[in-house]
Amino acid sequence: MGIAAGFVCTDGILLAAGTALTDASDKWPQRCFFERTMPRYRIALAGCGNADLVRLAFDHLSRELDEEDDLQDIRRRAEKMLSRLAKKYLFCYEASDPRRPELELLLAVRMQDGASLLLKSEENRICQVEDWVFVGPGSALAATVASWLYEPNLSSQVVSSLVPQILFWVRQHVADSGTAARLLVLREGTGAEEAPPAAPADEFFWGLHTSLRPILTGCVDSNVSDVEFDDRLRWFEEKMSAVRQSLRPSEPSDSETPARS
Repeated sequence: MGIAAGFVCTDGILLAAGTALTDASDKWPQRCFFERTMPRYRIALAGCGNADLVRLAFDHLSRELDEEDDLQDIRRRAEKMLSRLAKKYLFCYEASDPRRPELELLLAVRMQDGASLLLKSEENRICQVEDWVFVGPGSALAATVASWLYEPNLSSQVVSSLVPQILFWVRQHVADSGTAARLLVLREGTGAEEAPPAAPADEFFWGLHTSLRPILTGCVDSNVSDVEFDDRLRWFEEKMSAVRQSLRPSEPSDSETPARS
């Protein structure tokens, strides 16, 4: 399985995954997310590495879960599951053994009272993620891009527009990171919502990153006059406005607004 990501948002937790077609088969078609709904909470798991172990991890965790669990109970059960899997399937190999399977997991929990938890596996340990995390091929590159995009006050709706762009950039540079991203959101008051595959982008962030280059170089290039620099800024502002307008839903004009009785 390819790259996977988790983001803590103001209204829940978003998971993303890039599927790797080499892991899919007719008998066991690859699933990006494994989910379960309990009376008090919803839980979802995504991962990268060995697809069979990701599936097995969720099967083992599901058998451990209890409908009365709180966040700390779920974390302890996840730690127990991971320790068992690591001992049986990972630690029987030396760390340098190429036969040793890869396994990294992301676990998202959303309680009915609004509390949420995002966990990441590290070998046989579980750690809590306070903001965002990437695992799998290209995760370092994705983290670099996300570091200047993520803010703790962003909603899942905003993040769901940013993450496919980040993974699109990774796919341009890391061959085995996976195909088009799938998104899953655990939001307050709703079930787990899986979005359709994100449409492939033609350009990373609509080409705005390349449009910014002449402005940055103009800041330090003494051959760029003040007039030319102002023209570059004005052109970039117009392009930003056009992109923003194309992404925002159209609003009815005053003439289209229904009259009040």
